[in-house]
Amino acid sequence: MIRRFPLRLVPSAVPLLLCTLIYTAGGHAADADPWNVYIVGLKYFQQGRYAEAEERYIHAIKMAENVSPPDSRRALMYTSLGEIYRLQGKFEKAEPLLKQGIAVGEKELAAAPNIAAAGFNNLGLVYQQTGRYDEAERALRRALALLEQGGSKDILLARALHNLGQLYFLENKIEVAEEFYVRAMKLKEELVGLDDPNIAMTLKGLAAVAAAKKNYANAEIFYQKALAIREKALGAEHPETDESLHDLAAFYRQRGRYADSRMYYSRSVNVEMKRLGADDPKLLATIGNLALVCQDAGDWENAERLYKLVLAARERTVGPNHPSTATALNNLGYFYYGRKHYEVAESYYQRALKIQEGTSAGTADAALTLSNLGALYVSRGEYARAVPVLQQSLAVLRKIRSPGDIDAAAVLNNLGTAYRGLRNFAEAEKSLRQSLTVREKELGRDHPDVATCLTNLGELYQEEGKPREAETLYLEAIQILEKAVGKEHPVLVDPLENYFTLLRETGREAEAESLKLRAEALRRKYGLPVVDYDSVKKPR
Repeated sequence: MIRRFPLRLVPSAVPLLLCTLIYTAGGHAADADPWNVYIVGLKYFQQGRYAEAEERYIHAIKMAENVSPPDSRRALMYTSLGEIYRLQGKFEKAEPLLKQGIAVGEKELAAAPNIAAAGFNNLGLVYQQTGRYDEAERALRRALALLEQGGSKDILLARALHNLGQLYFLENKIEVAEEFYVRAMKLKEELVGLDDPNIAMTLKGLAAVAAAKKNYANAEIFYQKALAIREKALGAEHPETDESLHDLAAFYRQRGRYADSRMYYSRSVNVEMKRLGADDPKLLATIGNLALVCQDAGDWENAERLYKLVLAARERTVGPNHPSTATALNNLGYFYYGRKHYEVAESYYQRALKIQEGTSAGTADAALTLSNLGALYVSRGEYARAVPVLQQSLAVLRKIRSPGDIDAAAVLNNLGTAYRGLRNFAEAEKSLRQSLTVREKELGRDHPDVATCLTNLGELYQEEGKPREAETLYLEAIQILEKAVGKEHPVLVDPLENYFTLLRETGREAEAESLKLRAEALRRKYGLPVVDYDSVKKPR
């Protein structure tokens, strides 16, 4: 299992700060006025030109602090600069600025409650993005209360409702989240109409809710509408448009629709290459996702090229011992594991772990590399070696993730297979069933990862002498995969070969031969190692 980028689709936070707010404090005419400098920065912000906006905001703040008496509108400037840092993930810079903006804004609360509300809102988003959900709820509720007390019924109130919906979604309070999103959507439709970027953000949130409720058709419609609105209103190269490309790419990958996912990641790569430059971390992450989808689709050549491109860029920009370089090494290991080049894969995993032991031990990234290494040991039949590695990975994920975590489910799947290899059938079934339960809930019964669990359970039942149960699971796994990725995908090799051995063991030679021919053809097509089927008793 590769180091994945989040599969659970989480809507991005919305800043409670746009041009509707800046007029609450009035304006000055002098060219040297800090307000004029701030307005220029705001225009850059609205265009997605964050570096230029940051420069203007800093200059405006210095000017506002040096006039006598200090310009009261600096509360909004602090809040705006803090928001720029939040959007770039610089939370340690964002938090004190937002608190400073709130402190100044509360002094002017009677005259301008919206400024303090903006500060509380964006501070709540910082807390949310750093996992401090209780503090986030208090701050976001305070923002909402200030707006409602002031009689606000404008886009600022709609955004406050949206952000609370997002928080509750992250806390897995899906019904409550939907309630806030619907309230935000109704107000936005009334205020700005159906073609405004503000609508797109809440459509994204509703799409995430729909996907969480397994209403995938509606989720797709909402994501597509959000992209169309942003492209028309903001342009193809705006960061919010790019965000929608990512949303759709991740959604389609989660649904096993790899061709669609690849198309949207490719579009995003083209946009980010132009806007950010070849070595930008965000672009490299997107290229990594594109490589993963290429691998999912069986395009080994492009997957390998893209993985190596990312590794070279990471080593060049952050050095050979950085956690990001470890992630790139892990991903290349996973690629070679998929090609069944186990020795090469292990060398990449070990290099990644060596970096992570010194920089990021106890993190999800380190846990996922351990999981990948454990899976490799399982594939080589080194079950006793695999179990402690997988248990270590699972312990880390259970400490830092929720019980229904999809990555933990992958570790449980690998652990169950290792226990089966050790003939500890009770623990094997327990782990595999736990993995299957999570994957069915999070991904749906028709996802390729569910088929993997069904295949492994089928192997377990086959070894336990339960051929009927095993055959039912093999057939369902093959049907899921054929529907999700087509009949010519290399991921079908394992379930086809497992089903072949079952048929041969039960004397159904004619049926077994047809499956063997399919599996052999796939191995040849994708350059996988040739297997001597006559010597195989229990396939791996």
